[in-house]
Amino acid sequence: MATAAITLRNGARISLVRTFPFFAVHLACMTVFFLGFRWSYLIVCLALFYVRMFFVTAGYHRYFSHRAFKTSRAFQFIIAVMATTSTQKGVLWWPRTTATITATPTRKRTCTRPRSSASGGRMWDGFCRTATTRRSRTSSRISTNIRNSAG
Repeated sequence: MATAAITLRNGARISLVRTFPFFAVHLACMTVFFLGFRWSYLIVCLALFYVRMFFVTAGYHRYFSHRAFKTSRAFQFIIAVMATTSTQKGVLWWPRTTATITATPTRKRTCTRPRSSASGGRMWDGFCRTATTRRSRTSSRISTNIRNSAG
């Protein structure tokens, strides 16, 4: 089944179906110019931002990546759902990536260039990677994290 795509000069293809949500969210932000200003809008915006960033920091990073504290299954679910609303990848991605970065502190790291595709959770994925690509170890990291979280 062929999907609509834009082909760039370098041969890379950008799927219009996969990038639609990305552009739709950014177009929806433009509606701010058609609404009147209310302080309640600003308060809700800031509150949602700080609540989501708390759950990303405390949940994804501190709990799921480092197991810095103990909590119940119900609160694990709440952390996962609230952190996922920030669209910063997923619950299984964070521990795998953090484990890859922290497991090899003496390895030489190379910074990657931004990807030419706008599809994906982290838009550009332009952060430092170890010389061995992370994706080759994805399945083993995820299965290890699932096993470790079962107890």
